[in-house]
Amino acid sequence: VLKPGWVAVGDELMLLRQDEKRISVSMANNLMYQDKYNWDKIRDLLAVPFLSASWRETFSLRLEKKEES
Repeated sequence: VLKPGWVAVGDELMLLRQDEKRISVSMANNLMYQDKYNWDKIRDLLAVPFLSASWRETFSLRLEKKEES
């Protein structure tokens, strides 16, 4: 996302760049809400520089708890 805002029906979307590990918004959502213990994919997601600070914190804490146990 280059600029926050709204998308309407008929708006054109263009993929400008893709993460080298092919992390998508859909995959990130899946890791957040469904596949919560896929540690390898979580590590991949944490390597994405554009991940929001709040999501980075959530995934980092999840991974820290796993490594402490």
